[in-house]
Amino acid sequence: LGDGILALFPEGVTPALESTLEMQKELVEYNIERRRAGYRRIRIGVGIHVGELMLGTVGENQRMDYTVISDAVNLTSRLESLTKTYDASLFISEQALLRLEEPDSYELRFIGRLDVKGKREMISVFDVFQGEQASTRRGKLNTKKPFEKGVAMYFSEDFEQAKAYFLEAQRAYPLDRATKIFLEKIEDKLDLMEEPERKAVET
Repeated sequence: LGDGILALFPEGVTPALESTLEMQKELVEYNIERRRAGYRRIRIGVGIHVGELMLGTVGENQRMDYTVISDAVNLTSRLESLTKTYDASLFISEQALLRLEEPDSYELRFIGRLDVKGKREMISVFDVFQGEQASTRRGKLNTKKPFEKGVAMYFSEDFEQAKAYFLEAQRAYPLDRATKIFLEKIEDKLDLMEEPERKAVET
């Protein structure tokens, strides 16, 4: 798919996740060689979802192709795209997470219920970060509790409390793009809440 890969795992979600972690491990080694050669490091983003699909060949005798079609495939692609926005390496849907054999054995955090293009309802998404470089992994591990508390408060619309938790996370790990995005969203929400009060005072 251009510069991307679509892979199917009929054995289940766990092999898909383990395969991704192996790819990330190899990428770390490859980037060491790139740095020695004077090149910039490469990053990859992966989305994992689960669902039914239609699989088969399309086309005609002169041009045949092998493809899959389904809502689940489209959603997986959207998850991969969201990793760019949040500067993450692996996003997994809640549906896929629930099918992992040992979910507690992975380093992950709840990133929130996100708007996904083409879906009416928001999708619960988790950031699996144990395959990232050591500094990123350490930063997300150290801020997992305040970050997830901030996410919970945000979706409960307690924006002041959410802001406090995210600021705590940001102080401990300033480079986290997700924390920055949530703080920007919170400022927008608080500004909207203050707007009616300004109008009332002006009146």
